[in-house]
Amino acid sequence: MVKTPNTTTMDHITEFLTANDIHRYLISLGSAWIDLENTVDTFKAGDPATVVTGIAVGWMSYFRALEETVESGCNVFITHEPTFYDHHDNDPSVFDFDIAHRKKDFIRRNNLVIIRCHDVWDRMPEIGITDSWAQFLGLSKKNETQRVLPGSCDPRDCRRRTCKAHIPSFYNCS
Repeated sequence: MVKTPNTTTMDHITEFLTANDIHRYLISLGSAWIDLENTVDTFKAGDPATVVTGIAVGWMSYFRALEETVESGCNVFITHEPTFYDHHDNDPSVFDFDIAHRKKDFIRRNNLVIIRCHDVWDRMPEIGITDSWAQFLGLSKKNETQRVLPGSCDPRDCRRRTCKAHIPSFYNCS
């Protein structure tokens, strides 16, 4: 159960869920494959000690998605993709654009915390990006003796006929 502050029950609550608790949990899900020194799964904005009032989740932290997060009473946004347009969110040139400044200011003014969950999710067994796409394309699991990333497929399984059978119907082309 998530405990959040409430003025009517504040005296009875002694422990609150923080943004850092969420981040630690997400990282723990990928502890077998995440390189903590090189992951992009970090805080992109806000104070990790923030007490969580609500969590919104989105593929990207679009400005409108962040506005909806605030409108719905949430103060934590978990995103898969970068917040400031660069994979590592460390390119200062993005702030040459007014929209990036406005987005950053909005995040600050509203005390939003943004957590990126990319590396963990991409490689999550069975439901992550790699395994989901492999399943969608009808590719089989890798040979157990191969040394490839979790969720990767044996390249011999990706025959032209397999891909041709799935991709054209999905994209409505022949």
